[in-house]
Amino acid sequence: MIIILMYICICNAVNEQQVQEAIAHGARNLHDLRAELGVGNCCGRCARSARDYLAARTAQVQTPIAAALPDLGALKVVELSRSPAQRVA
Repeated sequence: MIIILMYICICNAVNEQQVQEAIAHGARNLHDLRAELGVGNCCGRCARSARDYLAARTAQVQTPIAAALPDLGALKVVELSRSPAQRVA
């Protein structure tokens, strides 16, 4: 079995699998990837690729959620008062 890994960040020897794992474990932006893996700390050429992985993950996550939301066309707005709650006897 041959596994070929594409390097995202040559300066820090970070490959695509490491980036994908970091995103799967909660990295949500380039700052998170930089803190965890060092992506974008040196020459910065990897930042665009890292953002592409983040965007792809965001698209995967948002699509099922948006499809599961109910139609909110008939929303009812309820105003809450700030007065203390009244006791019901």
